[in-house]
Amino acid sequence: MILHYARRVRGIGWMFVFFVVLVVVMQYALTRTKWGRSVFAVGGNREAARRAGINVGWTYMSVFMLYSSLAAVGGMLAAGRLAAAAQSSGTGDVNLDSSFRYMTTGAVLLIAVMLDAASRRSRTMHGRA
Repeated sequence: MILHYARRVRGIGWMFVFFVVLVVVMQYALTRTKWGRSVFAVGGNREAARRAGINVGWTYMSVFMLYSSLAAVGGMLAAGRLAAAAQSSGTGDVNLDSSFRYMTTGAVLLIAVMLDAASRRSRTMHGRA
């Protein structure tokens, strides 16, 4: 019945059906499998999970692989919904010259490094390093 309704012009979109199926699958994977329990254990206390015999490195790697894959699928769905894709999609620049973009990126990185160095120095001076 839901498939028949999803095919209609004003029915439920396929992306919504895909989203609901994805939520159900992830809910099952996180609550009913050994992998899901290890994900919650590592997220709760990494050292306790390691001492309990969970391979923390593998768990981190699998979670990052899963979520990067889900992000890629989300990007493909967004491109499909817009019915357009190009190499510059998602860059967000307003026709800026590439040299200006590189200078801006460099300035932001320089400020971030200076703030990080200052906060580390402050923590070290106050004994919180």
